[in-house]
Amino acid sequence: MDQTLIAKIVSVIILGVFALIFGLIPLRLKSYFEKMKNDNKKKNIFELFITVIGCFGAGVILTTCLTHMIPEANEYMTEAVGKGIMTDTGFPLVEILALAGFLLIYFVEEIVHILSHRWSKPGSHLDGESTSPVGHTHEFVVEEVLSSASHFKAALRALIIIVALGLHSLFEGMAIGLGLTPHYVWYLFFAIASHKFVIAFVIGMQFVVSGLSRIMVVSLICIFSSISPLGIIIGILVTNTGDNNQESPEQTVAITVLNGLAAGTLLYVVFFEVLEKERAKQKNGLIQVGSIMMGFLFMVLISAIEISTEGKEESTDRAVDAPAYCSLNQLAQLSSPLGQVLDLDYLKSLNFTCENGVLKTV
Repeated sequence: MDQTLIAKIVSVIILGVFALIFGLIPLRLKSYFEKMKNDNKKKNIFELFITVIGCFGAGVILTTCLTHMIPEANEYMTEAVGKGIMTDTGFPLVEILALAGFLLIYFVEEIVHILSHRWSKPGSHLDGESTSPVGHTHEFVVEEVLSSASHFKAALRALIIIVALGLHSLFEGMAIGLGLTPHYVWYLFFAIASHKFVIAFVIGMQFVVSGLSRIMVVSLICIFSSISPLGIIIGILVTNTGDNNQESPEQTVAITVLNGLAAGTLLYVVFFEVLEKERAKQKNGLIQVGSIMMGFLFMVLISAIEISTEGKEESTDRAVDAPAYCSLNQLAQLSSPLGQVLDLDYLKSLNFTCENGVLKTV
């Protein structure tokens, strides 16, 4: 079997299984945490732990949006403009799409908020507790969602997170599936796995503490963990049946638009779902900010490792694949005194060929 295909199949299995395991770990911890409810000392420790995890996750997701999703969408847009698929209007299209995603989810939340008032019965909320989708306080995170309307809003937010992160995971998986060499596939696998498992644990913890039922948490984590493998499978099918690993114009535009919208939806969730709740707890603000910074620094470190590895990987790929460019030998330099690097197809038209990185006459 082809080594590249083996690498892709192994990536499917490991990404799917370990994302599922990391996402379900919080469910195993839930029963232990609930035992702390009657012990004030342990309860305070648990609340601090939830604050640290929540803020760390906010830093991870926020950095993912601003350093992965939006730049990736900009890359696809630049590619689309270069190919003539899209027109460069001068507008920051990706950033506008991100804001559109942000406002779209804000609008949906407000509609849910209005409907929840009609559905909820008198006395279904705690006295003095705000029913607003943002800014409400809670005494203990496990008891946060009490009414059916609040359960619905919690489920809606969880679904928003899954859809937004799922779109990004799908594109990441497709990148693995579209890889043409085992080295490139393994590089992408480690780059994606390094943050996917952390995000799986973080969103699993968010689902648990938001009061979602066990079956709902398991279902959502199963969906999330299966999206990257699905993307890899799609990429494998494209490389086996598609046109030389090139996205169609429609695919390029769709990836640009969906990545931009997904980034905006995640920004809304981070600011109005996670950080707003954490600030309402009136805990030590330095711990919250420090945890956010830890999540940010973790993702920056991962990005630095990715960039460093990518440079080495590109060098390896150039050594393995047929060279697209050729260095100039002395004969070529006579006709090209500036010593510029010439395109291989252009050189062939001049009766030159490229062998082992050296120009030769045909």
